[in-house]
Amino acid sequence: MVKKQSFNSIVFVVVVSSLMLSGCINSPQQGTTQPTATVQTTQNKTGLNDYLEEVKTRIHTFGPYNSSSSASIYISSGHEISLIVPLVLDENGNILKMYENPIITGNLTTSIVNTEYGKALKIIGTGGEIKMTQDDGIQENESSFLDGFTLTMSNNTVVDLNSPFSYQANIYSGYIVQDFRLFYSRSGGQSGKIIFVRTGNPIRASEISSRLGKGWLSINLYGDNVLADR
Repeated sequence: MVKKQSFNSIVFVVVVSSLMLSGCINSPQQGTTQPTATVQTTQNKTGLNDYLEEVKTRIHTFGPYNSSSSASIYISSGHEISLIVPLVLDENGNILKMYENPIITGNLTTSIVNTEYGKALKIIGTGGEIKMTQDDGIQENESSFLDGFTLTMSNNTVVDLNSPFSYQANIYSGYIVQDFRLFYSRSGGQSGKIIFVRTGNPIRASEISSRLGKGWLSINLYGDNVLADR
């Protein structure tokens, strides 16, 4: 009886090993790589439409008549990162509350600092993505809300928000950054309009990535508006 059980056990091991080698049964190690791929996909958003779709999804979540604000910053570098970038202000000139609780993927930390160009967001670390969102509630004075779309360290005080526009903004980088993406947005409640500003180039459907040199830089930010398609 003992010999028969041992023989059956040997046969079972041989059969299972053959199936694993042929790919019919996956080993536990193969399954552990899936979360890494998911994280990589999250960090590798490259196009303007990716960011706009996130804003539209949030509008549907908050409600069809609510206004909201967001900022997304992606940084990829092979070494240490030290950046100072503009902040989004509300219609009263105050820093948005969303900067108090950023959602960070990767190795980055943030803080609010004062610079010679005004208040700004300081980012240090080695790379990753920062996302901030804020539900501003139902806006009775929608025009005032949209006209109040303001960035620190920039010359965006007078723009036409009904057509494409561009800003110049000051950014500080302590190191060369190969892949830097900045995306700001505000939605306007009942009109369904989304105002956005981004890095990249003037072509609307293009890649929004930019390369940063060292020191204080003056960069172009390109803006436009779309409807949320509720």
